[in-house]
Amino acid sequence: MYQGLIKVALMVKIYPLFFLFLLNLLPVSLIAEGTKELSPDTTLNCKILIANGFVGGGQRDPFALYNGAADYRLYIHISDSSKEKIYYGLGASSQGTVTWRIHKPDGTVAWSGTTPTSGNPGFIQYFSQAIAGPKKLAPATGYNALVLVPTVNGDYFMTFQVNNGQSRTYDKIDVTVIDTVANVSKLGRVFSKAWQLNTNDSPPNHGYFGKLYVYSTDGIVSKFDPNGFLGMWFTVACNQTGCYQIGPGMNAQQARQSTNGNHFYPQYKEFLNNPDTITYPSGVIGQLVPGSVTATTFCAT
Repeated sequence: MYQGLIKVALMVKIYPLFFLFLLNLLPVSLIAEGTKELSPDTTLNCKILIANGFVGGGQRDPFALYNGAADYRLYIHISDSSKEKIYYGLGASSQGTVTWRIHKPDGTVAWSGTTPTSGNPGFIQYFSQAIAGPKKLAPATGYNALVLVPTVNGDYFMTFQVNNGQSRTYDKIDVTVIDTVANVSKLGRVFSKAWQLNTNDSPPNHGYFGKLYVYSTDGIVSKFDPNGFLGMWFTVACNQTGCYQIGPGMNAQQARQSTNGNHFYPQYKEFLNNPDTITYPSGVIGQLVPGSVTATTFCAT
């Protein structure tokens, strides 16, 4: 479970975690994962951004891009493939349809199709449907989801095949893991290490008011609150040092200094909900050992 609250607006450095930004409420559902977390107020849009290369005046990150780097993937974790299934859907993009895939943990394609259009399975027409989740668990208010039946446990991932120099944005998305025996959703299974988002709508209809739950390598969970950040096109990544990794010629102070340009590296998993504690057990916050720290007062150097 999360053990801290970190609230930021632009670019902050908070040790031991560093968050980097590169530049009428509906009833809360306990089922869906996606739009519900990214846009908790549906009048203030925050969309996922899939972009290939130099787009919109800048070099974009390969978030959820087909053949993109592993640290930028959009992951869905399966713990028990004997009873868990992935239910998923997407709204329309004004830039047109593209090839859409879900890959097995080894990278092979488990499912391939085209991003859905109105009237077809997987299409989410209304925000209320994205927030309600799949009809499997919300028959009266949900959407008609596509379904993937996993064959192995592990981290599946979703990709979009977008041509170089092009992009797609989606304001409605849902990826829900359902335990089909207990007939309940398993929240805390969807994550990325580098969420690329778009709040570039006309004011006042934009802003990032969602939350992310950052899971460190030692199991500590920090809740990140962007507090309405207006990043336009931006990526959220989190690591332990800052803009750079520490190494020869780069000490800790230099690594965490703000730097012009695109300088960051994804390290920690960022979940849309508190990570499933069965799969991602909570760690213990460290403490200083008594006597391990000494202080020199009135020091002139």
